Amino acid sequence: MYFAFRGVSFSQLGEVITSAVPWMLAAGIGIVLINVALLALRWWLMLLRAWQGSEYKALLGGVYLGQMFNILLPARLGELARIFFVSERIDTTKSGLLGSLVLEKVVDIITFGLALLLLITAVSLPPWVSDPGKTIIALSFISLLAVIALVLWGRRFLVWITPLLKRLPSSWGERVAGILERALTGFESMRDWRRQLPIWTLSILSLVLSTLTNYIILRAVDIQVPFTAALFVLIVLQVGSAPPSAPGKLGIFHYLTVLALSAFGVDKGLALAYSLLLYVVALMPKVVIGVGVLIFSRWRLPSFTLSEE
Repeated sequence: MYFAFRGVSFSQLGEVITSAVPWMLAAGIGIVLINVALLALRWWLMLLRAWQGSEYKALLGGVYLGQMFNILLPARLGELARIFFVSERIDTTKSGLLGSLVLEKVVDIITFGLALLLLITAVSLPPWVSDPGKTIIALSFISLLAVIALVLWGRRFLVWITPLLKRLPSSWGERVAGILERALTGFESMRDWRRQLPIWTLSILSLVLSTLTNYIILRAVDIQVPFTAALFVLIVLQVGSAPPSAPGKLGIFHYLTVLALSAFGVDKGLALAYSLLLYVVALMPKVVIGVGVLIFSRWRLPSFTLSEE
């Protein structure tokens, strides 16, 4: 936070924030809410569930709850909260939900890597981005191969490893084998192109909407940069915020935004004002709605276990 605000005039911050175009800020919030709804829809597709409005509401509430926890808490408890919240509301296993979340993260890594590859080929990036970016692209390629391998040979691997698991003491082998089998169901949606195509489409659309949110807020404060700058801000924020940070991502979010826009020659004071507005537009709706879900559902995070008993 100190590095983000150092050398910035508070009067300049106030002028930029108060002069922001209100309807663009409102449009940015609307896009954020649509994006979350699409992520819940993608999760439903991954779970191979028959459509029920009540189940979709449970998934949507779980997504908001998970994002709220990930934003507010240094430890990333969001995925754990999603698993338990949804398992209490729809008839499915915790390990099956875990498998779908693993698939979700892998698909996000692959989509993110493709976007980064596009950005590197289109824009000359500073070394502090392009160098680790190549590692992320390689990780995305490995993740894609892993998905293909699990879809094609996951069941065969389970058949091969089950006899080895049975050698474990007591009933541990059977329980681990059961968890692995149910977790593999999270990848079943990738076996059918009629399910796989919408999943990839929603993943790419989610990335586009996130970039569009950044770009609209750039325009709201009259920062004249290309659309690729909005994608660059998104990538820097995603990479920089991945490790656990301060509660609410305070400081790290704003500093990374200022750092990203400095690559496009944006004044630090203007970039900081943009980061404050983007923080409110992109993160606060998720926190407010997530807290609302937590209060109105009267839900508590139980002790961690993947037991299906």
